[in-house]
Amino acid sequence: EALRSPLWKAGWKHPPQPDETQGWKGYAMAVPKRKMSRSRTRRRKAEAMKMRPARTVTCSRCGRPKLPHRACTGKGGCGIYRGRTVVEVFD
Repeated sequence: EALRSPLWKAGWKHPPQPDETQGWKGYAMAVPKRKMSRSRTRRRKAEAMKMRPARTVTCSRCGRPKLPHRACTGKGGCGIYRGRTVVEVFD
């Protein structure tokens, strides 16, 4: 009784307070107001699944484009990664 505020006695309802044992169980989760239509859902997912061109960087030794964090290989590549030869490339 000593921990309750004077507003409690006047009939005010406070939201449940979290304590260490229950965590945030007293609060309701966010819920969407309306059902999302199939077309909206699919439009949103299609944007995420869209194919994008691979990002490339230039090799510091030969200047050819390569994928980041990969050794420079392929046609005319030098086979280095982080300044060391890691792949022996045959022409």
